[in-house]
Amino acid sequence: MSQLILPSVSKEKPDASVHSHPGIPNTKEDEVSSMGVYLEGANKARAYIGNDWYNVRKDVDKNGKAARKSYVYFPISKNMYIITYNGPRLLKR
Repeated sequence: MSQLILPSVSKEKPDASVHSHPGIPNTKEDEVSSMGVYLEGANKARAYIGNDWYNVRKDVDKNGKAARKSYVYFPISKNMYIITYNGPRLLKR
């Protein structure tokens, strides 16, 4: 897995980070699952511990906001998601 840290105004922490999930099949369910989302029903989900969504939620719960914007790119589908407190959101197809 490769990670690209985007330039930041602050020298302490980047404003955003982008990393990819290569090899994930071209389905939304597989992509969302790889970011740590476990769907429990039509309108219910929970985060796996130690994955993208869990880490953003933990950061917000601890600090009141995310330390940086977190993006995930899927090379097979060419989809880009932003990870928010409420879960991954598709930005680009």
